[in-house]
Amino acid sequence: MHVDARHTLTPLTTTQRAMLLQDLQEARVQSRSAPGGGNRKMSYLAAWDVRRTLIRVFGFGGWTNTIEESKIIKVETDLPRPNGRATPFRVTAQVTTGLYIHQLGAIYMGVAAASQSGSDIGEVADFAIKTADSDAFKRAAMNLGTQFGLSLYNNGQTQDVVNQVLAPDQNGRAMRTRTIEEARIAALLEAAEKEIESGVIVDTEALQQAMTADVIGDTDMEFGENEDRPAQPTRQQVQRSVQNPGQPQTPPPTQGAVDAVGEAFRQ
Repeated sequence: MHVDARHTLTPLTTTQRAMLLQDLQEARVQSRSAPGGGNRKMSYLAAWDVRRTLIRVFGFGGWTNTIEESKIIKVETDLPRPNGRATPFRVTAQVTTGLYIHQLGAIYMGVAAASQSGSDIGEVADFAIKTADSDAFKRAAMNLGTQFGLSLYNNGQTQDVVNQVLAPDQNGRAMRTRTIEEARIAALLEAAEKEIESGVIVDTEALQQAMTADVIGDTDMEFGENEDRPAQPTRQQVQRSVQNPGQPQTPPPTQGAVDAVGEAFRQ
């Protein structure tokens, strides 16, 4: 598949992520008899529905579906049927499709085979290729999660099976950054307690505010929403020494404690 380098890769938006992680609407699910006969049913999404969902999530022109390979792998004639009459033609086709999501630069491949029977060899072959193409296309799109039929492979369930994504810029990065920053806050507060023990009074409230500003700032920068935020205490304002009247000058922080705070900021 040819990838057009002119497409600009951008992260999923919050709305896109929310839609992709929703449960599958039961009204979208269809069923048919499973291969092999019997009463077993197979749940699936119609190809047109998958295309509609791709347009809704990624936009008109936001994705490309290609046929990488299409071939007739078997042609059978005069096959007997239970009613005693013969089937003139049965054609089996195999198709490999590619699905390219421009926004993500992602390429998914799908392969499927299908058989169709009838009296006109041209129509039968065309129908077999179309059916295989639709199935291969849906298998490629399934890599985009529950909204594209992934959950149906889990015994036909419609509840979302992805739940969360930890990849950068795909819903997990902000959560993971927040966790790291909270750990950083705890480390700085612990260092501040040691400073208090050595005689230096630390403004822990300012410390908490400054580190919380780091959490919000680091997270919002990923989504371009860091404008017009109120000024927060600087790290230089976090720590202050207090000279008590009639008491000797409070000694400066030990170098070890300063290094510990600095290392926490750098991590």
